[in-house]
Amino acid sequence: MTRPLVVIGIGNEHRGDDAAGLLVVRALRDLLPGDRAAEILEHRGDGASLMELWDGREWVILVDAMQSDSRPGTVLRFDASDEPLDLEDRGTSTHAFGPAGAIEMSRCLGHLPPRVELYGIAGRVFSMGAEPQPAVCEAAREVARTIATRLRKG
Repeated sequence: MTRPLVVIGIGNEHRGDDAAGLLVVRALRDLLPGDRAAEILEHRGDGASLMELWDGREWVILVDAMQSDSRPGTVLRFDASDEPLDLEDRGTSTHAFGPAGAIEMSRCLGHLPPRVELYGIAGRVFSMGAEPQPAVCEAAREVARTIATRLRKG
């Protein structure tokens, strides 16, 4: 049985801007109450278990915080469906073997879903106990609205 779509928000709600992905999927649940077309999940970012979550999917949307020189709240969207992710000079995940590594590992193993998108939200404050910056919170709401619109269109 094919499970068509999963949206995965990645992060740690106790580490400031690292909560960005979680904020997106929480807002998305509010925007799409009762929607059955997409499974909406929260995840801590371990690459190996991410690969398990998207196994057999047709479409995967990942949202994660990124460490970057960009202004906090800057949103970058990557389509990883056909081409390897080019994250050089754009920022990195806050996870050692995180979403980008999992995507490329899945590609190498021939298990990458047909549609894979990654939204990165630039952050700067990742210390334990910190709150997400207002710009990151606003970016998370905007990404949630963007994804909700895309899901409604199919």
